[in-house]
This record gives sequence, structure tokens and C-alpha cells, in this order.
Amino acid sequence: MYCDQGYEVVYLDETWVNKNHSTDFMWLPSDSSDAPKIPYGMGKRLIVLHAGTTKEGLIKGCDLVFVAKTKDGDNHNEMNSDVFLDWFENQLLPALKAPSVIVLDNASYHNTKTEQTTTPNMNNRKAVMQEWLQQHHITFAQSDTKPVLYEKIKRHKPQIVYQTDELAHQNGHVVLRTPVRHCELNPIELIWAQIKGNVAKNNTTFKLTDVKALVFREFDKITSSVWGKGRKSC
Repeated sequence: MYCDQGYEVVYLDETWVNKNHSTDFMWLPSDSSDAPKIPYGMGKRLIVLHAGTTKEGLIKGCDLVFVAKTKDGDNHNEMNSDVFLDWFENQLLPALKAPSVIVLDNASYHNTKTEQTTTPNMNNRKAVMQEWLQQHHITFAQSDTKPVLYEKIKRHKPQIVYQTDELAHQNGHVVLRTPVRHCELNPIELIWAQIKGNVAKNNTTFKLTDVKALVFREFDKITSSVWGKGRKSC
């Protein structure tokens, strides 16, 4: 439907690359004289965020690569809504040349509600619930318990609007979310596999600065012809 209306399809996602990222198997010289000495463990981690299309490959100016604060977990433990929304608003949206359908997954930082559609929950203090009800001109008794107040809130909840959707709409775009646990519907996953595979093959120093340079070198290789090989936007 969107393709028929002339929308470009833009895919975005996050991934990670460790300092000691390497292949599981490699050819070595018979005397092992030049064999790389792979450090123990994974080392520090780079969080990587990018977006791409069939027509352009990875979109220029949309790369975000930064060092994770911890070595454990995956990229979803390091990203947050502030970082993502800043990238979304100030890097991705200005780079889009045509009305676009922006495809992303359901990571929590992709789904930050607007202030107007955020409502208290049972973890909030009673006073917070009462304040929300007052602001929305909903009557309650001071003696009402939290469960009673929450029932009133649930009956008057506004329709949820996410900040990503609102920002996209303001700029003439549409956000489309993939179903939970269906990352195969986002072709950028195949791009990540290619980039990370090549970084692993060429990582010989196991220095974070060099790994980061390898990541950016691989970014430059993802042109429209590479992205479009075996992949469809619509």
C-alpha cells in the first residue's frame, strides 16, 4: 500500500561489535609465526545504530557508533530512549529525501510514549494517581485506594502515541513496527551479519579504535547494489 503511494521503505536497527570480535575458524601458518594472538574474553563493546534503503544502501549521515558502558548483555541494555530519539530526530529524519515508511522493532526505547499519553500505573504513588485524575477532571474520593484509583485511570486512558511516530508524522513519514521476535522481517539484519563477519575476518589488532574503523569501512561498502542483492523493499 505505502509503496504504491510512493513511500520509500527505510529499515533501522541496532547491533553490537566487541573489541575481540573474531572468526571461529581461520587459516594459520604452519609454524604459527604470524598467528594473531586473540585476547581472552570479548573485551569492550561498540553499540552500532544505522538505517538503510534498497535505493541508497546505508543512508549517509545516519551512523551512530559508541562505546558501551558495560561488557555484559547486548545492545538493548545500552541504548535508551534519549539516545535513540536524539538520533531519530537529528540524524535520521533530516537525511530522508522522500516520504518514508520507517521500519523498526519493538525495543522499549523505540516505544516511548508521548507525555500526553503517559498514564500512572500501580507502581506509582497514590498522590501521582490523584494528580493525574485531577488534571483530567475525573472525580475520585480521597479515601479511594490505589486499586480503585487505577481502575478509574484505566477507564479514561488516552490512545497511546509514541514519540517516534509523532516525530515521523510531523515530517511526513510513517512508522511501521515488525512483530515481536520476527527480526527476519528486517533486511538490515543481513547487513549486520555481513558487516560483523567482515570485521571479524579483518580484526587483527583487537584494539577498540581499530575495530571502530573497521565498522566504518564496512559501512562504506553497503551501497544500493549490495543492499538490493536478494532483498526487496516492498
